[in-house]
Amino acid sequence: MSAEEYLEYEKDETNHQMMTDKEIIEMIKELEEPNVEGPEIPIISNYEALAALNQIITYIEQKSDKMEFSNDHIRTIKKLRKVIEREEFHSKQQVTLDSYFSINI
Repeated sequence: MSAEEYLEYEKDETNHQMMTDKEIIEMIKELEEPNVEGPEIPIISNYEALAALNQIITYIEQKSDKMEFSNDHIRTIKKLRKVIEREEFHSKQQVTLDSYFSINI
């Protein structure tokens, strides 16, 4: 951009209106609003996952004579249950007796 173009720039601009406070606030609100595409999926706890897997295993065992489930299917689900049980075990934190009394005093 040459110096002449720079000096003539304001003359060429046709829209020099100042934004009102309300327009500025609306513009910022539009920028801050997150794009929510659907409902947020709730976080499932280890306990809930274990309960669901136990229910699936019970279902498979009850329906095994009517439906064709291989032992591989059941073993896979039981392996998954063990993985979640291990995760549940490691997520627990042992509390010391001192911390118990300091919290409840």
